[in-house]
Amino acid sequence: MRTMRGLLGLCLLAALLWGYGRDSGFLVPSPRGAVQQQFAGKAPTRLLRRAGSEGAVEEEKSSSLKAFWKFLRPHTIRGTILGSSAMVSRAVIENGQAPDWSLLPTAALGVLALLCGNGYIVGINQIYDVSIDVINKPFLPVAAKELSIPQAWVLIILMAVCGTGLAFHLFGPLIGSLYAFGLFLGTIYSVPSGSEM
Repeated sequence: MRTMRGLLGLCLLAALLWGYGRDSGFLVPSPRGAVQQQFAGKAPTRLLRRAGSEGAVEEEKSSSLKAFWKFLRPHTIRGTILGSSAMVSRAVIENGQAPDWSLLPTAALGVLALLCGNGYIVGINQIYDVSIDVINKPFLPVAAKELSIPQAWVLIILMAVCGTGLAFHLFGPLIGSLYAFGLFLGTIYSVPSGSEM
């Protein structure tokens, strides 16, 4: 249990600390009262016009948590949770016996391991596809420079370590190895081959 608390603490600490030192563009008002965002090689950040402030515009700074959430690609998280919940529900229903509620914390940590794996896979994809994402998906945090590439690397490494650690600790070597193989498949999907580099 102490190992599990350490893994969870490491994941939380990383989520809180990674956001320091982010780059963002700066604002310059134009002669007509509109706002132009000036940036040199940076993706534009979102702007928010406050109601009742007579044209005052302020930059909406994404919090570290918001950028981390965007980095995880929430629509993929929903799929992970729905898929795993559906499979567990089916197994419980087919079993015909009352569920053992003492397994609920282990199941919740298993879902956390799945979410770490999901975050690793979508994260490594954002790192390697950043040049494409700047054009096609400029809202993603790596493409929008809300997250630097080194920060993204730290996040995906922590998610891979935490998820793999949870999978091995909770479910043993077979499931842990299958989990690691899933991370490997996600990696080879995103990392360009030697001929593409």
